[in-house]
Amino acid sequence: MFDSDDVVFTWAILKALLIVVVGFGILIYAAWAVIRQSEDAAQVAIRKDSTLKYKSSVQADTVLVIASGTTEEAGRARPILAGTSTEEI
Repeated sequence: MFDSDDVVFTWAILKALLIVVVGFGILIYAAWAVIRQSEDAAQVAIRKDSTLKYKSSVQADTVLVIASGTTEEAGRARPILAGTSTEEI
């Protein structure tokens, strides 16, 4: 009924089809990851005047720390940072 060549040919076709399906899945996942990363990056908003100030601080070799968190976390962090020799909090 089946020749040994038919089985080998069918196996080769199935392997090739599996490679195509897996490759397509990887492409879809990569596209999703890029879109998600872009959406996450868009949520970080810094005003333009602040950006210029931060850029000049970095160019002056000062340390710049930007953190995000809840209001409660920021309330706990402010007194800690106030006890250091920071220029601005």
